[in-house]
Amino acid sequence: MVAVKVDEVDKTNPLHPKMLLSKIISVEDTGCVHIVTEYGKINTLISTSRLTPCTATNVHLDYSSEISFSAACKKASGFS
Repeated sequence: MVAVKVDEVDKTNPLHPKMLLSKIISVEDTGCVHIVTEYGKINTLISTSRLTPCTATNVHLDYSSEISFSAACKKASGFS
């Protein structure tokens, strides 16, 4: 499990989370990763510089759908 840092440019609402819990599902040769969150698989690559190791174990991950990073952040903040 990792937490993805949500940069200020990704925030369309000041209530967006600062971190988004996720799991790495694959690593590209470029050093970027594909991740899955409780809201779905993120449809873009994420830089490893935005990742922080996390020990969360109670997160249900949704492998069945795809979502944008911004949409996942909105859902995490309660604005869907």
